[in-house]
Amino acid sequence: MGSNELVRKRGLGTVAAAICLAAAVCSMILGIGAARASILPVALQVPLLLKVLTYDVRLMAHVDDTIHIGYLYDPRAEAASDRLAGFRNELAARSGQTLRGRRLELVELPLSDSTSVAETLRPHHLEVVYVATGTDDRIGEITAETRRRGIVSVTAEERFVEAGLAVAVVLRGERVGITINLPASLKEGSDWKTSLLQLARVLR
Repeated sequence: MGSNELVRKRGLGTVAAAICLAAAVCSMILGIGAARASILPVALQVPLLLKVLTYDVRLMAHVDDTIHIGYLYDPRAEAASDRLAGFRNELAARSGQTLRGRRLELVELPLSDSTSVAETLRPHHLEVVYVATGTDDRIGEITAETRRRGIVSVTAEERFVEAGLAVAVVLRGERVGITINLPASLKEGSDWKTSLLQLARVLR
């Protein structure tokens, strides 16, 4: 089944549809092999990332009310505003839903040459940060801060995980995949359930 067909069938307006999607995704991940990863459509990124977060034992144990998700991006990058709008819209579509009883709050975090990643993140209380395409030259800074502050780093760029971020959700041909950099995740404080690690490509 192609990604476009999945998007048409997803029915992401209800909790039940999201659960069905998660189940379908899990069945698609098995046997992904070594196919080259590409960017997963945002309509699939967001529900899969949210599902992945529920497998972080530490995150679920330490957040009682609201999960603050930072969206870290370079506004000068190509199509940056479109990607941000898509992510924002997908989260807004879930405004009446919770993640295991926790509300979701998006914090938009534009990067600039005059401000460090540390300064960009400092004013905000964050449990998760999504690192957008176009931030390649700041990955070292970003990983230093997510590890120092214990923030779960997620992305749609597998190469960012290979460079030190924690989790990517990707597309391999027509299959959805999850990549986890286990040493990076441990440095951020995550404690992933074995059931997720068994489905993912794990970098050790």
